[in-house]
Amino acid sequence: MRPEEEYEELGGYARVFNTCRRIDHASFPDLFGKRGEAQTGQQRHQVADPTAPRADPFTVFQRLQRMLVRIEALGLYSSNDGLEDVQTETIKWLLVRHYMAVVLVSGGVGVAAPAPTSQPSFSASSSSSEPGQDPRKDQLPGNKGLRLAVLKAARRENVQFMDHLLRMGALQPEDAKKFERMMETTLTSATSSRQDASAKREEKIATFKREKALASALATADLRDDLDEERMRDNMLLVLQDAVLRSFKLFDEIASELELIAFALRQEESGVDLDEEAAKRMERIRTQPVPSIAPGLPANFSILSKDVMRRQQMQSEVFRASHALPTYTVEEWGEIEYRQMVERTQRQNEAEAAREKQDDDSDNEEVSDRKTYEAREWDKFTDSVNKGSGNTIR
Repeated sequence: MRPEEEYEELGGYARVFNTCRRIDHASFPDLFGKRGEAQTGQQRHQVADPTAPRADPFTVFQRLQRMLVRIEALGLYSSNDGLEDVQTETIKWLLVRHYMAVVLVSGGVGVAAPAPTSQPSFSASSSSSEPGQDPRKDQLPGNKGLRLAVLKAARRENVQFMDHLLRMGALQPEDAKKFERMMETTLTSATSSRQDASAKREEKIATFKREKALASALATADLRDDLDEERMRDNMLLVLQDAVLRSFKLFDEIASELELIAFALRQEESGVDLDEEAAKRMERIRTQPVPSIAPGLPANFSILSKDVMRRQQMQSEVFRASHALPTYTVEEWGEIEYRQMVERTQRQNEAEAAREKQDDDSDNEEVSDRKTYEAREWDKFTDSVNKGSGNTIR
């Protein structure tokens, strides 16, 4: 099975089950299938049939827990080991905690499945479930408090996965800084809450480029057992880097859901009906006009549906008179006419004053020439037209 196909539908439990079977079938044959049934490398890497029934996610989670207990019992990793000290065939077992977090967050642990009769015990750091306890109870419908506990358990598993890689020196420098910055802040908030917008944007761009490069590398990677150790180690390190990037996304998903659940719990404690409040808020949004762009100016348009506009019009016309009502009172109209009269008189006075000033300016040649031309025209008119010739009424 190719790595990109393995991670493409990690939420699909057939692929998760197949991934767990690929992680180690030889060392832990009792976890997957029949004991002692040998498989070739090609069979173990064969892509799962999409039409086959999906594996029970609760069973997958149990097997991951058992695998984790077995790994801790064997002491495969020392606290002083670096990534270069880890054997190539054991690198893939570092992903077990990451897979456990993915299965918990996906919510599939809450599906119906036969309750286990026995379950290995865990250390306090590995899981919050008691021995023999069915973690599906944390997924009861409508039980937000228990879902909150499951999300915190998934976050804890993911933190331990990243912290183990950090202590081993398996994280890239930028990933190590991001994880340390995330651990400094409250884990219930966004991982980059203290960054400004430009830093967030640059980080997203860099992460996108890394994801694209990793996807291209994983598309050509091969994890067959018959490869030489150097190629196998390089390919497994690519898978590990891809899991680190997906872990950061998982942190963001968990933080967002924790915030939503915490808000819902606060509303339930206060006795507020969320559905009723949402309906009232939507009604206010639907009926309110769009605020004006310029402060102090009224909005000149509204985005309302036709039924809302029609309802408002009918409400405003219920007690309307049958005739057209005046738009001004007598006092208001009198003030408007007085203001218009004052403005008109002021314009006339200004025009007359400008004309008189122009006539009195005898030193201006243009004014004197105009007066001379006017006098000549008047003389010509009186010479050519007899006095009283225009009077036709005699």
